[in-house]
Amino acid sequence: MKFFYVTLTLLSFCNSSWASVRLVVASDTWCPYICDDQQSPGYIVEIVHDIFHQNNISLKFETLPLARAMQFVANNQTDMVLGLTEEQIVEHKLSKSQLSVGRPTLDFFVINGNPWRYTSNTELIKHLADDKKIGIIKGYSYGEFFNNLIESRPKYFYVSHGNTPLDTNLNLLNAGRIDIL
Repeated sequence: MKFFYVTLTLLSFCNSSWASVRLVVASDTWCPYICDDQQSPGYIVEIVHDIFHQNNISLKFETLPLARAMQFVANNQTDMVLGLTEEQIVEHKLSKSQLSVGRPTLDFFVINGNPWRYTSNTELIKHLADDKKIGIIKGYSYGEFFNNLIESRPKYFYVSHGNTPLDTNLNLLNAGRIDIL
């Protein structure tokens, strides 16, 4: 689940000139949008590359955990981060590009055969009260309601991090260590 990553947002927190020879772009991996693959880097990476290439600006793309990419942009160690929500842009006082691709959605996944389905926030909280856990990813924003729920009831959540947090959460879901992704 990564409801906000479908949205492409190019962010700049640059002190360097746009006329510089190379810009550093960072993001975590979430194929097919942003992939850690030189031959097939993901369509958002390809769009960004084409836009800057047309303007004679070269890019160095780095895949990093999102939380680390956000630290890098705040410390001017990278020039842009791909795929942030409007909320993250405002929170980190970043500049937003004019181009967006896709739209955000919030989806829930359970193991095959699990009859639970999301119907409302109230029902979700009741379900979680039965010692259920949701797998989430460090550094992601899940919207105001869920961000508040994560902060107020952290025991309901397993926070995955690192270079492949979605894969980690999928493995945990398949192993029965989390109940919802």
